Amino acid sequence: MRISNTSLTVSKEGVIEGAVEGEVEGATKGVKQKLVLLLTEIAANEGRRVPDYKIATGFSESAIERYIRQLKKADLIAFKGEASQTGGYFLTKKMKIILSQ
Repeated sequence: MRISNTSLTVSKEGVIEGAVEGEVEGATKGVKQKLVLLLTEIAANEGRRVPDYKIATGFSESAIERYIRQLKKADLIAFKGEASQTGGYFLTKKMKIILSQ
């Protein structure tokens, strides 16, 4: 079951792929493809948590947590909220600028 917003255009997915290629270092091609899928889901459904993205992507919880660490390190996403139960993941200002170009 996917929860993604279909309004995210194919061109934006290409921009997301470019952002991952340019900002995430040391990841294999396969991992980068998974990062693109997760980042696309986050862009389409900001403010959700790991269990939501697990359903949307089909990735294991541990894999999503690992990919989230990589995306946070690249400053493409950030967690906002006071606690893990009430917050969620959002695109950073840097990623929003990349998407707007």
